[in-house]
Amino acid sequence: MNDSSAVREFKYKAFISYSHLDSKTAEWLHRSLENYRIPSQLVGTPGRDGPIPKQLFPVFRDRDDFGTSSDLSADIREALEQSANLVVLCSKACVKSLWVNQEITYFKKLGRQGRVHALIVDGEPNAASTAEECFPSALSHKVDANGKILDSEPEEPIAADLRPEGDGKDNAKLKLLAGLLGISFNSLRQREVIAARRRLRITQAISGAIIALALTAGFTGWLTLYFRQESDKRQIPGVRVARHVSTLDLSGWKETTQAEIDNGIKKSLAVSTVTYTVVKTQEYDRNYVHVIGTSSGIPPEIICHGCEVEARTPDGASRTSHEYKVNFDISKLGLEESEDLNCSIKWWNAFQSPDQWWTGFRVLYQTETTEFSIIFPLAKHVLPETIEFYYHDIKDHPYVGDLKALFEKDDAGFVSKIIWNVPYPSTDRSYRIRWNWRTASKQD
Repeated sequence: MNDSSAVREFKYKAFISYSHLDSKTAEWLHRSLENYRIPSQLVGTPGRDGPIPKQLFPVFRDRDDFGTSSDLSADIREALEQSANLVVLCSKACVKSLWVNQEITYFKKLGRQGRVHALIVDGEPNAASTAEECFPSALSHKVDANGKILDSEPEEPIAADLRPEGDGKDNAKLKLLAGLLGISFNSLRQREVIAARRRLRITQAISGAIIALALTAGFTGWLTLYFRQESDKRQIPGVRVARHVSTLDLSGWKETTQAEIDNGIKKSLAVSTVTYTVVKTQEYDRNYVHVIGTSSGIPPEIICHGCEVEARTPDGASRTSHEYKVNFDISKLGLEESEDLNCSIKWWNAFQSPDQWWTGFRVLYQTETTEFSIIFPLAKHVLPETIEFYYHDIKDHPYVGDLKALFEKDDAGFVSKIIWNVPYPSTDRSYRIRWNWRTASKQD
């Protein structure tokens, strides 16, 4: 029953598997997928299953015809066999559903493990508590040719996150659509931005015509346009980041006394260098904002060109007592033009106590790729097992994506440098690395 053909005709574009407790979300997703109009620039271009169609139609969703059988019905098995993809609504209720687990198992048994897509509704993936887990066992583990779940072989599913603290509803839907079409999320997102820009221009043209016809009607049209533009500014990002490269060099770190810290003596130095390759996507955007923070009592020294620094009020994703916004002027940047924005930051007397043994970067804009590096001081190389990767939105979460991290080690096996690559990081999140110098210090 292994379906190994790269391209074939399927009756259904996708099969939605879900618990009956998530039926409202399933209904919304079913409508959203079948009614989504694929951007015209993508229609007909090569996709995973041949030319990209105008719509993802039809999508199979059924929760009413299972009866009381303890096994999948023939109709459901046939629908799974005729579906190009399987979409699993992942929730705490889904984990307890016999049907969801059987549907995933059967679909993987067909040889289509790479076509299973997870959409997180609630709960936590790979949670410490089984009560909070949202990934069914058949989703998070491999399945052999006989349909047996291999508990000893975990598998990381392709996942989008509907939760507000995750991708959010709109981005999660686009990520799922991109996965179903076999294209990159960035390609689909950019076409959405272009479509939104086209709608904005149409609105401007209509409003201009109204203004020309009558002052009163024109004034009403102007108000409509103004509020539409303000809405688009809030919802449509004005820039995207093609590449973000950041390095924290702790070579100048020195242990400081509390008296030295209290007296503001600049003794221990850490230096960050940051480069953003930004692309302007909306004409109205005039600034690019970089957020930095420190728990040290000494304000950082920020060196950059074409930028202004201002204090920032920490929010729910903050973990430092002092935060700053670095505003880069991109007003002269043309539409779809790119520019490298650079800055360096000197941090004084930081990374001294255990609660300061972490660092990371915050994502405010759509970002294609990020490379984040830490260079540890010679006397404080780190044991690999003390290093943790996680992200923070309103709370900390273990990083469960494809961990593309490189460790450079010294002769004793201690880590001297970390290079962490995060492709397509989610916006409104902070990505972080934590370590333990107390355990790993070569002076101990």
